[in-house]
Amino acid sequence: MVFVRLSSAGARASALALILLLGLAGGCTRQIGDACKTNLDCNVTIPNAFCDVASQDGYCTIEGCDSTSCPDGSTCIRFFTLERGNPRCDASHPCRSGERCLCDDEACTSAYCASETSERRWCMHRCEVDAHCRTGYTCHASNQGGAVSVVRRDENGTPVAPVENFCAPAPGG
Repeated sequence: MVFVRLSSAGARASALALILLLGLAGGCTRQIGDACKTNLDCNVTIPNAFCDVASQDGYCTIEGCDSTSCPDGSTCIRFFTLERGNPRCDASHPCRSGERCLCDDEACTSAYCASETSERRWCMHRCEVDAHCRTGYTCHASNQGGAVSVVRRDENGTPVAPVENFCAPAPGG
């Protein structure tokens, strides 16, 4: 066995480096919805997460989620391409097969048909008010604007799609 004796200055430098390294590792506690530049910014602490660089300043998320796969503090939202040129729909004007009727606003004053194949699922940061979101993001409600919460079962086993609030880029942002 070989013992190496470090000088007191060398021991202090090694200890300082170890403390800094542990401090940096402890500081990497990314959450869904945090800003990012690369996938490494997200997936070190969130399994299967990646950086959606198409979102303003990046957005740590998980794609293809379901009702149980998003981490605490986040929710799975289904996004559909909601094109204003698509046919309007309501109870008397249903969508074609392979489409779903989605509300464009909270009051559902207008609704449009969206293709089921346009659906994308993402874990989104949960919020109640805009202050729960990072700068440049606001709290949006699902079941409008092409965003729908993922169906889950309530305590009676009945499938429900409750309104979920999530942080997304502010309109015009």
